[in-house]
Amino acid sequence: MKPLVDPKDFPASRKSLYLNAASVALMYRGAAEAVVEWQEDLAHNGTINFDEIAEEAVFDNLHEAAARLLNVQPDDIAVGTSATELLSSLAWSIAPGPEANVVSTDIVFPSTLYPWARVARHTNCEIRLAKGENGYADPIDIIELIDDNTAVVSISHVEFVAGQRYDLTRISEAAHSHNALFVVDATQSAGMLPIDVQDSLLDVLVTGSYKWLCGPFGVSVMYLAPHLQSKLDPGL
Repeated sequence: MKPLVDPKDFPASRKSLYLNAASVALMYRGAAEAVVEWQEDLAHNGTINFDEIAEEAVFDNLHEAAARLLNVQPDDIAVGTSATELLSSLAWSIAPGPEANVVSTDIVFPSTLYPWARVARHTNCEIRLAKGENGYADPIDIIELIDDNTAVVSISHVEFVAGQRYDLTRISEAAHSHNALFVVDATQSAGMLPIDVQDSLLDVLVTGSYKWLCGPFGVSVMYLAPHLQSKLDPGL
């Protein structure tokens, strides 16, 4: 069987078998070299090579790669420094009011929930959490918390504690039946599991790049559904 990757792309694989990409992956050699090359260029040349053409090339390539990964259009992709930054911007732009609620779980990765909890302290919206047991949250419990006052359902695609994987389409259909937005943090799954945003009916997806995507810290992407792009102003 032909290997999926060239072992030369992950030099550490010559001396060890690394299995902890669910935490922090080994960085793909091409990505590591690009980061070093970029920093070296800034150190020696400052803004000489850092012009709009160079900047657009970097972001165009990133938008196109993320779009291929998620089966969306490049114009539907936004770029940030972390999934938390992008979720925070989204949470402040939506800012659910005092009559609204946000649904999540009590086992979700903390930075996935924190932006909504922070906004809730400002707007007095309700945070509803499906309770997990032994690292597992029953999807039925999530769905039963959704009602006509739910503004957002925000979960991880794969939970970080026990690796629980949710049926995104099932929860999305439940959210949309109450006109709620469905927001997914795929940092724990992107690059390891196939994700088709259109088939899963997602409104928003965010992911960092330092896990299964084998990229650096400081890079994240967001998919924002076309129907939201003209309605929301970035909160940050």
